[in-house]
Amino acid sequence: MSDALFHFVFPFLAIMATGLKIKHRIAVAFTLAMFAVLLDVDHLFGMLARGTLHNVFVTLLLPFSLFLIALNFERKGTFWKTVTLMAALVLFSHPMIDMFVGQAGVHIIYPFSDQMYLFNFIRIPLTLADGTVASIISSEGIGMSMFVLFAFGVIFVEDFVKMLPKAKGTEMALVETIEKEERNIERQL
Repeated sequence: MSDALFHFVFPFLAIMATGLKIKHRIAVAFTLAMFAVLLDVDHLFGMLARGTLHNVFVTLLLPFSLFLIALNFERKGTFWKTVTLMAALVLFSHPMIDMFVGQAGVHIIYPFSDQMYLFNFIRIPLTLADGTVASIISSEGIGMSMFVLFAFGVIFVEDFVKMLPKAKGTEMALVETIEKEERNIERQL
């Protein structure tokens, strides 16, 4: 079962291990890891446990929306773009691990549905020669693998953010070429 320490340590270590070249890397890593832990306050204060803050709207769409805002307003630099994408990865990894390792389900699309999703029953057993049973695949293994993929996905965030202006430049060049060709066709007609 994942606990608060787990939800803090692994995102923090993932961000620190990336070697990101952003200002205040330790403070950013600490803050994002704390946000991942703070998702569990929905167990307290009368909120819907593993629903109010564990859903895709808070953990994925909110940070991605902030990324889109940063994309439009952060003209120089990449700090906010990088941090908001890392937030999406770190925050979304929390309910994912809870769905596979937890004992209670996650209301992943709350408030639109109270359906709880829990996949802690997955297990492909293998009986060993001495009679003990091991797992080839288990929900814990799947959950941990997904968590690691999300958490260590931050390794590529900085590269992705740095590629965005190039992609935007390529897109603009394509649009300009199409517009130029359209004008040439109009002249010929």
